[in-house]
Amino acid sequence: MGRIRALRRRWKLIGGLTALVVIAALALSLSQTKQYEGVAKVVLSTSERASAIINPEVDTRSDDPERDINTQVELIRFETVAERVNDRLGLDISNDELLDKVETEIEGNSNIVSIKARDPDPEQAAAIATAFADEYAAFRKETARASLNEAAETARVRLDQLSDAERLSPEGRELQARLRQIEIAAAAQQGGVEVARRADVPESVASPKPVRTTVLALVLGFLFAIGTALLFEVVDRRLKEEQDIEEAFGLPILATIPRPARRGTTFMPGADRGQYEGYSALATNLRFYELGAGLEALMFTSPAPGEGKTSVTLGTARALAALDLRVIAIEADLRRPTFSAYGLSRGRGLSTTLAGVSDLTQALVEVTADTFEPVERVPSRRRTFHVLPAGPVPPNPQALLARPAMTDIIEEARALADVVLLDCPPIGTVSDPVTLANLVDGVVLVSRLNQTTRDGARRTMRTLENLEVQLVGVVVTGGSPGDAYYGAASYASASKVPAS
Repeated sequence: MGRIRALRRRWKLIGGLTALVVIAALALSLSQTKQYEGVAKVVLSTSERASAIINPEVDTRSDDPERDINTQVELIRFETVAERVNDRLGLDISNDELLDKVETEIEGNSNIVSIKARDPDPEQAAAIATAFADEYAAFRKETARASLNEAAETARVRLDQLSDAERLSPEGRELQARLRQIEIAAAAQQGGVEVARRADVPESVASPKPVRTTVLALVLGFLFAIGTALLFEVVDRRLKEEQDIEEAFGLPILATIPRPARRGTTFMPGADRGQYEGYSALATNLRFYELGAGLEALMFTSPAPGEGKTSVTLGTARALAALDLRVIAIEADLRRPTFSAYGLSRGRGLSTTLAGVSDLTQALVEVTADTFEPVERVPSRRRTFHVLPAGPVPPNPQALLARPAMTDIIEEARALADVVLLDCPPIGTVSDPVTLANLVDGVVLVSRLNQTTRDGARRTMRTLENLEVQLVGVVVTGGSPGDAYYGAASYASASKVPAS
């Protein structure tokens, strides 16, 4: 199933590579010169060899007929034969170039050999194939006859050296009979090759064949694309689907927060309709279906930076405030605070409170849930929540968070609010969240699609498993617009929350 999901995710890559291979193969095929193929056929005879006629006392039968046939087939493309064909047709090419145009093929288990010649000129292709058949037959005939004629000449010389009386002797008569037999065999010798069919002028193109090439390229390109996609999947360690995230962390998905529908625009968390639905589902799940009314303090962290933990913290605070809950969101990320990007920083914050420079009530900023704007002095009649920004960045954040004053701040926040949310640094890169884990009731992990890696998820879970803390679940960010996740129960509740 994992491989099927991987192929489904990379369907664009698979389609693109397949199309590229097909287009390249088709373009190459169409750019090639048309070639016509002439086919001539010869039969390799199994008749008695010339050597058996010359020396009948010696057994010249082959112990490997198949090897003999293959040897004869190879001789068809012998340079001597090519030279004879070149002279016969008067071609203006070298013997090697001529041989490149010719190939031979044995038909099944028979002694029939097809001689195929390709050329841009169909008549030339037929002429070359026929010429090779004829010239090979002539070459074999001349070779065999030359051997017999040489043997006959040797017999004549021996016979001429005999006296009249010796010629009449049994040995002499036998020599005369052998000479006549060799002369008759030489006259009738065909060399063991018979031209069965000369080549006809081809009417159709042998190559290229664009349709066949396209079909073959489609199959091979598709297989290549699938292999490439699976290779990329092995190399690419990012989690690309909700199911991948759920399997990697071993935790339930609380909600999926999609990207804003309009790109290039900065949105406050939850302002986009899809995000609003996602945060509403998350708030409902957290409050009523996951931990119930006992939830008071919750930590938000992630395996690595840039996965959306701050946006999720503020978006959840906004959605919980829409449920008429008193919410305080504390920016406990003293290393890279980002509440200021939303206009929520006032100089004082968590660091000044921990240092004793200010108290909690002085550092809290009241925020209107609908507009995400700080409330200035006059209490708002609309739903609001409070945030505690990070304040000035301290030189040693972990040491500051480890002070007993942090426990006091969390306890005071619990007394002032129904829900306390902590935006903590990524647990996969720094150990600050470990210091705060015993101060909260549960941990929510934030994981971004196509960014969180399997290795990062494994490191995160290994760290959390060593802590005595309840793991609530995972919030997925970076989903496609319109992909907000709602459980069956949570959607019913979330849909009752007034739209902002």
